[in-house]
Amino acid sequence: MTRAERVRTALGHEPPDRCPWQIELTGDVAARLANGLGVDPRELDEWAGNHCAKLSLTGGEVSNDGTLFRDDWGVEWDRSGLDRDIGIIASRRIERASLAGFSPPRVDADQVRARLDAWFAKPRDRFVFAKIGTLLFERAWSLCGLEEFLMLMATEPDFVHELVEVISEYNERLVSIALDYPIDGFYFGDDFGQQSGMIMSPAMWHEYFEPPLRRLFAVAHGAPHAPGAAARAPVRVVALHSCGKIDAILDSLIGAGLDVYQTVQPEVYDLIELKNRYGDRLSFWGAISTQRDLPVMAADQVRELVRRTVETLGARGGYIAGPTHRVPADVPDDAIIAMVEALRGDA
Repeated sequence: MTRAERVRTALGHEPPDRCPWQIELTGDVAARLANGLGVDPRELDEWAGNHCAKLSLTGGEVSNDGTLFRDDWGVEWDRSGLDRDIGIIASRRIERASLAGFSPPRVDADQVRARLDAWFAKPRDRFVFAKIGTLLFERAWSLCGLEEFLMLMATEPDFVHELVEVISEYNERLVSIALDYPIDGFYFGDDFGQQSGMIMSPAMWHEYFEPPLRRLFAVAHGAPHAPGAAARAPVRVVALHSCGKIDAILDSLIGAGLDVYQTVQPEVYDLIELKNRYGDRLSFWGAISTQRDLPVMAADQVRELVRRTVETLGARGGYIAGPTHRVPADVPDDAIIAMVEALRGDA
């Protein structure tokens, strides 16, 4: 069974010959681990035996010194501190509850197609996701500021609906372009949760984000992007990354068309209960904790943790194993190696 076939089988809720996996590292950890293994950092993905590829539909520019990233929406992310992979917002683009004077970006279809063409120019055995990593809520607060946008959700509903609609239309255009390529699915990122529950009330999520997510998921599954457009065969899967505890909206996400939930933090979920309640309707991805377990466990403990997690979430298929997030710097190399060995069946 190829790696791509293994993922397709698992996400079809059938048991594959082996549970598929995906291990991603922060930049600093990748450099450190590659040095320890004596390999090129670009070879780590293959060393780990990863099963998936994420092709970003968005872009941006990095400053010459690498400390500032300017994304497609003109938001600048300061990467000069501890977080050199994502960064923190350097300045807001929207200062008040109005889109007057604000111009959303134009989708550069040629640039998007060039990135996709470059990937598909070579045959690769991966399950391919087209990715939008800052989807709706995260994109809105990146433009307005997090605290400011949360306040606007309570005080300026008309503006919030208008802004989210602008963002959603942009995302739908990106997805529609990717549907012309032999991708296997879409990977969207939007953190709706924190450790103890939703960042916003479920009622606010239903009001502002459920309708555009339903529409976006439908387009991703092959529904027409615009009136009169031809439908595409609904063969793609839809995966959503969200940190935190979002079980209050999981049924609604499934109803909206979600196929795969990532990142599944075991700090906030009972994995057995989660599998029993949703496992026939939803696949899971992640669940090996980069917060609670990997930084402190010895190699043998990591191997046992991987075995138990795969046994729990991988029963009857429906699971892509892996760390809950990109592995951070406090996880020792021995733990990463033990995780890879356990997933590959070397230990």
